[in-house]
Amino acid sequence: MYAFGPFILDPPERRVTRDGERLPVTGKTLDVLRLLVEAEGRLVDRQTFNAQLWPEIVVEDRNLTVHISTLRKALGSDCIETVARNGYRLALPVRAVNGRASSDSRQVQREARYQLSQAERVPALRALGLFERALAIDDRAQALGALERCLDEQADNAPFIAEFPPFRPLRGEPRFERVLDRLGLRS
Repeated sequence: MYAFGPFILDPPERRVTRDGERLPVTGKTLDVLRLLVEAEGRLVDRQTFNAQLWPEIVVEDRNLTVHISTLRKALGSDCIETVARNGYRLALPVRAVNGRASSDSRQVQREARYQLSQAERVPALRALGLFERALAIDDRAQALGALERCLDEQADNAPFIAEFPPFRPLRGEPRFERVLDRLGLRS
């Protein structure tokens, strides 16, 4: 989760709030906001938006402009800065709630989005976000519970998730070792 100004962005829950009130930001518009927030004030160019949000199709620049306009209406016009012919940046300082979300974990998630096929992408990233959030609040039991639920639901992405770097410190814990056994990943 990220805090910026009076706003909180919770990517795994796909929710943005202002002073505790949920804002009507959904779909691709929420994905645009997530990219801006993860950039932490750095410029996000149009090519990055297109590669992340529409990886397998060509879209007109107008699509991004419409989503930015919607965000400005929801957040306030001064929250997003336009860099002419280049892209956009969030004009508010961003901090990770609980101070635990790291650039390493964001890089792993970006890599996962790139590596996973479109069909696997949404459930895997949703699960990764849940695990990262659980581990960020140092709740190993909750993170392991989420991984076990993926197994119970026979999620195809469970082996990928079990190898997610934040889980490495759990190696040796009996409950995690049972999960690895169920996945056939125990070394």
